[in-house]
Amino acid sequence: MFKKNRFMVRIAALAVGAAMTAGLLGGCAGKKANESPAAGSAAATQQNTAAETAAAGETAAMTYNGQDVSEPIELVMYVIGDEAAGEKNVIEALNTKLKEKINATLRVKHMSLSDYTQKYSLLISSGEKFDLIYTSTWAMYSAEAVKGAFAEVTDEIMENCMPLTFKGEPEEAFNQAKVGGKVYFVPANNARVVQNLILLRGDLREKYGLSKLKNLDDLETYYTKVAEGEEGIFPYAASQKNDELKYIMINNLLDYRSVNGVNQLFYYQLSDSMKAEDIFWLYDTAEYRNYIQKMKEWADKGFWSKNAVANNTSPKEAFLSGTSASLIWNLDTCGSVASQVMKEHPEWKPELYDLTPDKKKTLGAYTGDGMAVLASSDQKERAFMAIDLLKFDQECNDLVCMGIEGVHWIDPTEAIGREGFFRLGEKQDEYPFGGCVAWAFKNRDYARVNEDTFEDVLTIEADWKSKQTDLPLGGFNLDDSSIKNEITNMNNTVMKYIPLLDLGLVEDIDKTLADFQKQAEAAGLDKIENEVKRQVSQYLEEQE
Repeated sequence: MFKKNRFMVRIAALAVGAAMTAGLLGGCAGKKANESPAAGSAAATQQNTAAETAAAGETAAMTYNGQDVSEPIELVMYVIGDEAAGEKNVIEALNTKLKEKINATLRVKHMSLSDYTQKYSLLISSGEKFDLIYTSTWAMYSAEAVKGAFAEVTDEIMENCMPLTFKGEPEEAFNQAKVGGKVYFVPANNARVVQNLILLRGDLREKYGLSKLKNLDDLETYYTKVAEGEEGIFPYAASQKNDELKYIMINNLLDYRSVNGVNQLFYYQLSDSMKAEDIFWLYDTAEYRNYIQKMKEWADKGFWSKNAVANNTSPKEAFLSGTSASLIWNLDTCGSVASQVMKEHPEWKPELYDLTPDKKKTLGAYTGDGMAVLASSDQKERAFMAIDLLKFDQECNDLVCMGIEGVHWIDPTEAIGREGFFRLGEKQDEYPFGGCVAWAFKNRDYARVNEDTFEDVLTIEADWKSKQTDLPLGGFNLDDSSIKNEITNMNNTVMKYIPLLDLGLVEDIDKTLADFQKQAEAAGLDKIENEVKRQVSQYLEEQE
């Protein structure tokens, strides 16, 4: 399914048939988008939606990709998240475009992020008439797909209704979206490298005569100097746990990745050939013991508070307030904090480091955002056309993702002499960048960057993009219905032991590890591991 070479054969056959028909009818037939090599351009899309005249004097028929859209309709779409103050104005402008292109308008309804887990399934089963709904691995996709809630995204749908999606959506995205071998939503096409980094204060590095950091040994040297020489500043003000640093020193350094849905319990090492048997329980490995031994050494040197597990101040807030000499987080968070520091404390000279630059750079899941068409919709074809345009037509995508140009955002290309950036408009707060209506339609090809973005972010992101690779289990999400009790018991056990171990705040590492292992086994470790491997094996088979 969705193999592009197979699809192109079908397109070629259709084009030949259309050409023969056109010859027989003396050129009266309209031209379909799948006969045009420029289907991916905005101009071609406009051409595909223009009214076509079959013969002089006859009524014009409006089409999209050769499909009749002459009847005007309204589509109803549900998203998760609260309505922005300026959303109605954006949707009104968007509807002008949709009316021109597919003779449809869109009405957006909202579910709150705080209670969507209770309302999502009830909404679908309520009988309320609507056409589109946001879904993803974290928002009921698999659970509702197996119940038949969503319309299948078939080859025919792609061929007839979604020419731009076919051109612009990565095949891996659809592979990750398979449930029982079929696809039931259009996932994001903007998967990015998921990795944590180190943001630190360049002024303190310079104060102690240190060169720019190249590896984790350099980080330890920096932390040691700060711990020994600064009052009121922790090298890293850890809070409650140590997941962020653990990600660097386990996931990044060892090329390990955790299995989704089981709270970082089971891991696998990246390789060219992934098998379910490769999955392992992290906490009885020599690698994990070495990690917590190092964390104990760092804790004993005062790199973070002895009360870190009870610390309620986030590492981000500690860094911004000047009580932490580093921040460990993802690229977006570290970048936004660096930009804020440059405005409020430029004398701190923030610096951003990837300390494992030669390790594998894996993309997050494409299935983290997406849009589905309801199986119960009476307007499925037009709904799929709307997804095609909202995501892959730049005029429509700019409106959905950025808002109205000149109001919510400004194109600063002439002012800064660089393309691909945006400047916040006067009313940007009324339609915030990255708001919930945009989640399903974020497009890597049209994405713009805030002109105030910290320069190190752009450099690192470009480097990662040149090295990025798909994650073997990127779209996997565990169905825990058969092991709910065991997962609950395991989570309670993890919360009791892992934060203390990861922070090195235990007296006897080996005894604590042994106690944790014993309680994990009592919580149902074997049953969870067997079920995880069974589902991973099934998932990998569906990807073949």
